[in-house]
Parts: sequence; structure tokens; C-alpha cells
Amino acid sequence: VIDLALHRALHRALHGNQVTVRLFGMVGVAMSGAGRSPATFAASSQQAGPSLRPLVSLPHAAATAVFSRDATRLAVGADDGHVAVLDASALPVAHADAFSAARVYKDHLSRVNALDFHPQASTPVLISGSEDATLRFYDLSSAAPSALRQCSDTHAVSSVEFHPLGGHMLVGTSHPAVRLYDVATFKCYLSASPLDHHTAPVTGVRWAPSGKAYASCGGDAVKLWDGVSGRCVKTLGAAPLGAPVYSLLFPPSGEPPLT
Repeated sequence: VIDLALHRALHRALHGNQVTVRLFGMVGVAMSGAGRSPATFAASSQQAGPSLRPLVSLPHAAATAVFSRDATRLAVGADDGHVAVLDASALPVAHADAFSAARVYKDHLSRVNALDFHPQASTPVLISGSEDATLRFYDLSSAAPSALRQCSDTHAVSSVEFHPLGGHMLVGTSHPAVRLYDVATFKCYLSASPLDHHTAPVTGVRWAPSGKAYASCGGDAVKLWDGVSGRCVKTLGAAPLGAPVYSLLFPPSGEPPLT
């Protein structure tokens, strides 16, 4: 099972349907002689209990997925570098046809590890981050078949999230330093103190709901950061038994993040 970063949609009912997403994205990743298996997304109905039913099957193994904040779109990043954007309201109705109706972007050269929708409804933009060390921006209001903009990093991208106001984005990569990018200029900011950085690749980044703080995680520790100064204010240490932490989430109240 791959972390699908669906925390924004767990409390929502899918648009126009009485279906609560309890688990949306059990992804087949078993290795076989033919390679990775396709991805199947499933959900349980509110009345039916915990049993899962398929919503959509994709032709390639998925590496990540995320809902738009209004839960009307679902974006899926695949192992082959493709990004598919689907109409979430149609998924419970006819999952067999959902992928054929998706918009598919083929800009990345390798696996897509991270996706996020712009937080402002007036800016229908999706961002993707990939093993090819690039970030791509897709204008969903346009019929353009490829990304509108590209930002290149020096390391494979593992995680990305827009600031709640949309003007900046956090980026985690295979490098131990958390990146803070200006969305308009692509200027990159790093903490000036080497002691602030992780000692292992950054696997996850997340803004607090207020945008005044953020958190990061990796193979070494979970760190809390001041969103204004960009300095690490607390290191929480490693997970039990020293296992890497791959994702984290701030509760809506802004309390310390869950991992």
C-alpha cells in the first residue's frame, strides 16, 4: 500500500453521492515478471460498512494521488511519469470509464511522487513532483496537453505542498534540506543553519492550516519549522524502532502533526 496523501478528502462525501471515502487507494504494487501491477482505487459506502468496492482502475501502478480541496477532481501520479486528472464525481458511477475520460499529462520522465492542487478555487492549477527532479504546473482551465510551467531542482522530488495562500510551496527531495520555493519566481530558500536540516532524505512536508508553521519528516526525524523565519524550532526524533516516517498531517486545529 502506498501513501496516497488523501487526508484532505477523508472527511468529505464525494460530490453528488452519499459515499464517504474511508479508504481510497489500496494500490497494487506487487512485483511480478511483467513488472508492477495496475492501480485500483476503492471506497466503502456509508451504509455498507467497511467492505470496499472499486471506483476506478488505472493502467499503471500509482505512486501518489490527491483530491482537489473541493473534492471535485482526483489527480493520480503513476510510475511511468504520467499524471491523470479525473472527475471525482463520476468515479462511483462508472469506474470502468473514468480513466478513459481523464486528462493525462506526459511531461515527466520518471515516477511521479507528489501532487497538490492550488488552494485557491480561482486558480485551477495542479503541481506534480517527480523522480526526474522537476516540478510541473498544469493549468486545468486550459486545453493545453502539457504543463504550463516547469521548475527544476537538483534532486528527486518526494513531496510538495502549496502554502495555504498559494504563493509559496514546500518541497521535499532526496536531499536532507527542506526547500521553500516562491511560486512566481521559483526562487528557492533553505535554512542557513546546517543543524536545522535532516540527516536523511526528506520524505514528507506539510503546512500547518495557518501557514505560520510547517513540518517535515524523513528517515531520521520529524521536524517542526517556523513558517516566517524558515528555521527549525523542534526536532521530534525518529519513529519507534527507528523506522522512517513517510507522511505527516496537521489536524485542522493546527496542533502538532500526526505521522
